[in-house]
Amino acid sequence: MFKNLAKKRKSTSANTPPPEDGPPPLSVDQTTRLENERAALTPCTIDLSSNVLNLTAESGTWELQSTESDKLRAKIVDLESQLTQKDSLISSLEKGQSSTSSLQNTSAFKSELLIDMLAVSQADNKKSEAKYEKERIKGDEWRKEVERLYKLCEEKGVDTGS
Repeated sequence: MFKNLAKKRKSTSANTPPPEDGPPPLSVDQTTRLENERAALTPCTIDLSSNVLNLTAESGTWELQSTESDKLRAKIVDLESQLTQKDSLISSLEKGQSSTSSLQNTSAFKSELLIDMLAVSQADNKKSEAKYEKERIKGDEWRKEVERLYKLCEEKGVDTGS
């Protein structure tokens, strides 16, 4: 009996190559059959009252679907749109702020220019007032001199033509 077993071993080892590490490679038919079995098994759905777990065939991952998660996804989309609106509003406000800042700077410059012009005008006015005062004093002196000469002429009996 052992002799027959040894003969069988020798005959099979002579006809087939030595075994390799790991499982033998699959044939094309076996691979196709396994892929079809996998496709038949997926997608898989497990209902957990308000939640549902789905195993997708494409990615092979579990996805949780629930009314709460759908509501949260909708809330996320809504919040993202609000965030986008707020960002655009902030951007427009920043542009408005820069134009307001520019206008404020222009107004400040105009104010400073007007103050400088007023200071120059006041200096000119004081100078003109001083000149006017000098001329007024001269005019008073001339008027007094003419009055004095007129009186002198009347005293001496000179015809003044009046």
